[in-house]
Amino acid sequence: MAQRVLPAALAAVAQGTQAVGSMVLILVASRFLEVEGLGLFSLLYGFLVLASGLVSGFVGDSSTVLDRGDRRIRGALEAWFLILAGSASTLIAVAGHLLGFTGSLQFLIIGLAGFAFISEEILRRQLMIVLKFGRVTLVDLAMILGTATTLLAAAQDGLRLFDFLVSILIGQTIGALTGIVLLPRSERYLVGIGSADLRAVAGFGLWRAAQHSLRPALLTSLRFIVIAVVGLAAAGELEVARVYAAPALILVGGLASFLLPSYARDSSRPLHELVGRADRSVLALTVFTILGSVAALLLLPVVGPLLTGRLPDTVAVTGWLCLSLGIGTSIPYGSLAAVRGRASSVFAVRLSETVLSLALAAGVVHLTGSFVLAPLCAAVSSVIGAIFLRLVILAEPKAVGYSSVPSTVVMRRKSETHV
Repeated sequence: MAQRVLPAALAAVAQGTQAVGSMVLILVASRFLEVEGLGLFSLLYGFLVLASGLVSGFVGDSSTVLDRGDRRIRGALEAWFLILAGSASTLIAVAGHLLGFTGSLQFLIIGLAGFAFISEEILRRQLMIVLKFGRVTLVDLAMILGTATTLLAAAQDGLRLFDFLVSILIGQTIGALTGIVLLPRSERYLVGIGSADLRAVAGFGLWRAAQHSLRPALLTSLRFIVIAVVGLAAAGELEVARVYAAPALILVGGLASFLLPSYARDSSRPLHELVGRADRSVLALTVFTILGSVAALLLLPVVGPLLTGRLPDTVAVTGWLCLSLGIGTSIPYGSLAAVRGRASSVFAVRLSETVLSLALAAGVVHLTGSFVLAPLCAAVSSVIGAIFLRLVILAEPKAVGYSSVPSTVVMRRKSETHV
């Protein structure tokens, strides 16, 4: 029993340290940057998380499932990492240039920060694959230390937006180097890519990359909509509200993430039994989220300024808290449906949720000229998706059949771990 509980606990700690590092960085930014600068930083950071999710899904999940000991597969993993990380980093640098970072040094720093961010995540995944969750935490701590030290050194002259980008580059590079050192010797080697089986890896990785990118793409697109319609200052206010509500999003996502291996372990049980278990999980998460949200809203006038340096908008905070409620109702049913062989249906529902969220948000923001209801649009879509999963996907005859899900599914990175 203890042999199974300890890895799960260490995995939870590993997810938590990454989320804490992300949240602290944005909290510091919210206190030192003007609201327009915070909006721009949140958009750039969203690009980093989105790129990391894409590459992690493509390369990280392929490395987990495919035979990485095969030289052709390993070579393909290396090749795809270089192609995807290099392309994504270049696109992020171009986006930074279009957003106002026009100097050649700024272009280089942003591009390198993107590559370091993605590399650190892939190395975390490699450690997770071999169940070295304690070492994953050390990687995160090294990253946090490097980022914090850089910000402290720059704070003597006042922190600017570019200082945060440099701190990301240095912190993520230190984390990646730590990951290389901590990799077991059996995993720390490269092969030639001349005979790489690119197609085999792409056949699996494309699907996983699409699934990993949905939530980061939603958050980044919401920021972009707000910036395009209202402005950078509104995006900054939206980010302040999100950071205040982030603990609820992290806790609900973290609690729900442990349901998937539980369903996988008992996937041969009757469907109605597992659906009942999912219903109880949804009820528990709903009660937990509502109670926590009420407390968060009551404490907002006092705790909000202490955390973020300004008072978050109450309606926007409520929307983000409602999104955590939507996540809590959706993940249990999505996890169960995936275990019962309906992964493609779950992806279709998640994609539909994302499209509906963005359509609602674009319409509401355009009509009201305000950002405050954008998170609530995403929350409504998430709840609709949960209802559809429960009443349609899990009620269809196909859901009775099941496919075995590897126990290593608990190792998969959740994109929500980046705040």
